[in-house]
Amino acid sequence: MEIQPRGKHARPVLVFWDVTEDTIDEFAIAFRAFVNKYRPESLMFSGSVEKTWPGTEQLGAELLRRAFGLDCEDNKSDEESFVASSCLLSDHATERVSHAMAASKRTKRWRCLASDASTSPDVSKPMLDRHDCASVYDTEQLTEWSSLAQQAQVAAKAKDWQRANELAAKACSARPDWARNYLFHAKILSRLGCHKNEVAAILRKGLDMCTVCSDGSLLEEALRSIASPSFSSSGSADLHAVEGKGEQLPFRSKVKGLKLLPHERELIEAGELVDVTHDGSSSIWLFAESTPATDEMLTTVYRPMGDIEFAHLLAHGVLPDTQPYQTIVEGIGGRAYAEKYLRGHKSVDSSPTTVVEFVLPCALKEKLFTMQSKIEDGAISHGLGDKGGKGLPFFNSALQNGQATWRIVLVKRFTVKNIGAFGTKKQK
Repeated sequence: MEIQPRGKHARPVLVFWDVTEDTIDEFAIAFRAFVNKYRPESLMFSGSVEKTWPGTEQLGAELLRRAFGLDCEDNKSDEESFVASSCLLSDHATERVSHAMAASKRTKRWRCLASDASTSPDVSKPMLDRHDCASVYDTEQLTEWSSLAQQAQVAAKAKDWQRANELAAKACSARPDWARNYLFHAKILSRLGCHKNEVAAILRKGLDMCTVCSDGSLLEEALRSIASPSFSSSGSADLHAVEGKGEQLPFRSKVKGLKLLPHERELIEAGELVDVTHDGSSSIWLFAESTPATDEMLTTVYRPMGDIEFAHLLAHGVLPDTQPYQTIVEGIGGRAYAEKYLRGHKSVDSSPTTVVEFVLPCALKEKLFTMQSKIEDGAISHGLGDKGGKGLPFFNSALQNGQATWRIVLVKRFTVKNIGAFGTKKQK
């Protein structure tokens, strides 16, 4: 998100959320465009550090490398790589990156730009390649695929739809088991004004080819968007909405009379939650995949909570001390257990509407579960509250200092019936 300066002494800001291997190419394009647009005399980077978010230095270095064409091959020095890439930048931006590289070399903050390949990750290999199913390809094949995908994105950004279409088709052929290839290709076809049957054919081909890798749900959601009467072959707003990038059509509830809370609507519009409500449902269901286990030092725990508890988390970034037991459960089994409270298999008086995923250090999880734990329906739980292990202060401390993060992975928005002395009152 770009925040434009307003006022005499204001400065432009570029905000990236959740820089990952899947999004770093798009962010690199945006960062390079930002630098060339404003030509800043200096840049200030703010955010998590390696100590609290392992891997952020590597992602930061990779973002700079991709944004400015830097090459980390062993046979090239940083200076040679910079000279080779300087033709891609404006003169002013080139000068700024030169200063940034000098500072980086002095402080060794971005270790992967200078460290030996035998002691650091191979950053010459595209970050997007480190994903499920990538192991069936060799480095040369993945590099070729990544190059095609990046060129297609550049062409699309320049609104050269014909060129983007050609490159997107080649990217699909280079790596046919990557779902987002087909989603991007379908979006380009819709921009070209192709009939929705042709767009749907690309998505169905992707579903047939992507039987093992993740993100197949995105293709299914895109097909549902195309089948909607509101879909127009002259644009790709529906596909943008599925992919979670760009503008999106307003959310339309499939359940008459039910509305989402503001933060839920924002997450839908940002593509961080997907509406999976089935026809005839009496509740709105929003879903997100669990965070993949890519760091052995981190783990995931889940907690079902009602609107009052979640409102406190949303406002203050920590859990309230109002719940007597306050269950958290670990891993995929823990998520399944937490979802039982929303799916009607377990009940509690707080009317849970939301399952929240927390990513935290394994050491903290071990500390909490050593303090207290018990087996519940195939999952091991820990009680953060006073009637459990009383680990809430440690848990909230990790949330406050950035060692732990949270996100919503499931929402059930439904009608709550309160039965009082004068009959039934419904709250939505």
